[in-house]
Amino acid sequence: MRNAYGAGTAWYVSTLPEPAALRALLARAAEEAGPAPVLPGLPGGVEAVERGPYLFLLNHGRTPAVVPLPSARTDLLTGRVHHTGVRLDRFAVVVLAPLASRRPTLHPKGAAPCDEPLERSY
Repeated sequence: MRNAYGAGTAWYVSTLPEPAALRALLARAAEEAGPAPVLPGLPGGVEAVERGPYLFLLNHGRTPAVVPLPSARTDLLTGRVHHTGVRLDRFAVVVLAPLASRRPTLHPKGAAPCDEPLERSY
């Protein structure tokens, strides 16, 4: 069931359709709503979120992934500039800023900035 109200539309599904039917229904709802991915064509398991000028990339996968970037950005955790893409180790996170809004490297108090990513693998 669909209900248009104001500038939006609510969808209600009272059952769990078969996987193919659910994919088709969600694809139709997404097409009508018009959302666009932050970065199209991401590797499986990688999430991209924009918050203001910052781009957060999270690799939920168990294998490394390479994410192409549309423009050069600075990694706020390491200070490293990534021109065409960034490699994410498994379970890694990066926070990227456009070069115009470059900020100082974030690092533990008293520690010197480093060129290596501050990544943790679990």
